[in-house]
Amino acid sequence: MADFGVYLNGLGGNYRESKELWIAAEELGYDYLWMMDNIVGPEPYTQEAPVLDTWSVLPVIAEVTKKVKFGPLVSPFSRRHPSVLAKSSSIVDQISNGRLQLAMGPGDEPQQHLPWGQPYPEKPSERIAILREELDIIRRMWTEKHVTFDGQYYQLKNAVNEPKPVQKPHPPIWIGLIFGKKLMPRIAAEFADHINVYNADDDHVRELLAIAEMRFEEAGRDFSTVKLARNVGVKLVDGEFDFDAFIDDCARQGNRTAEYMRNNFEIYECFITGNDEEVARTLKRRVFDLGFDQAIVELSGGAGGYKPGGFTGAEFVDYMLNNMRRFQERVVPLVKEMLDNG
Repeated sequence: MADFGVYLNGLGGNYRESKELWIAAEELGYDYLWMMDNIVGPEPYTQEAPVLDTWSVLPVIAEVTKKVKFGPLVSPFSRRHPSVLAKSSSIVDQISNGRLQLAMGPGDEPQQHLPWGQPYPEKPSERIAILREELDIIRRMWTEKHVTFDGQYYQLKNAVNEPKPVQKPHPPIWIGLIFGKKLMPRIAAEFADHINVYNADDDHVRELLAIAEMRFEEAGRDFSTVKLARNVGVKLVDGEFDFDAFIDDCARQGNRTAEYMRNNFEIYECFITGNDEEVARTLKRRVFDLGFDQAIVELSGGAGGYKPGGFTGAEFVDYMLNNMRRFQERVVPLVKEMLDNG
C-alpha cells in the first residue's frame, strides 16, 4: 500500500499560516505530516531565514489534527538532552492519542549547533556515537520505570518518565539515511522501526537499502517489517519547465550561487517536475518501484517565499494549499492506479 506524507518544513516562521497548512494536510487526506527540525535556516538557505521550532509546535499539530501521523524529520543529535526529548515526545504522543513518529539522525549542518553553543564534533563517527546513546536512553525511558545510564556522553540515575507514551511498546523510531554506508545502517538495524532516505541518486539509494537489509539480517531482524520512506521534491507544472531559470530563481532567493543551488538539487534533492501524469509516473519509478512504502513530498517547489524576493504570507499559503490539493486529488490516484496495474 502506497502512503503519502507531506513535508511542511516550518520555514518562514509564521505560526498561523503554518497551522492552516497542518490542518489542511489532514483534511486533504495525507497519511503523514512531517516537520523539519532546525533552529535556523537549513542548507541551502541562509541562517537568517526565520524558522518555527518544531518541538514547540508539535503539540499544536497533535491537538488540531485527529488522524494524520506526524513527527520531526529529523531531530538531530545533541540539540536536546535525550531524557528531555523522551519526556516531550511522551507528552506529544499522549496529546495525539498515539500518532507521533520520532525520526532522528546525526545532524549534518554545524550552523544548527555551534552558534548556539552546542557541540558538533567534526567526525561523523562521534556524532553517531552520541546519537546511539540518545536513542538508547529515549527508548528505555519510554518503556522502563526507572532508567540508570552510564555512557560516554550521557549519565542518568534512576530517571523517571511518566506518563508513558500511548503507543506500545513505544512510538515508532525512524532513522534517517543520507550517504553513510557503514555506521548509520547499523544504527538503523539496532533502533529503527522505520527508515527515511534523503538522497538524489537512485543507485546510491538502492545500495543504501541493500546494506540496511544486510545489517537487519545480521541483527536477527525482519527487514520486511520496516516501513521505508523517501523524500521527494515535487513541482507540478503545465507545459515546459525551464530548470536553469528555476535554479537561478532559487539561487537569487536563497542568496546563493547558481552552481551551489544546482549541486544541492543534484546531490540531495530527489526533484521531480512535470504535469500530473508525468509526476505520478516518476514517483512510481523512483519511489515505489524501488521498494519504498511512502513518498514524502515537499511541494513548495524549491523556492517558497522564505528569502528576499520570494512570495510570502497569504500568497504563499494559497500556493501551498493549491499544490497540496492538486497533488492529493490528481496525482495520488494516478500513482495508485499505476501500482494496481503493475
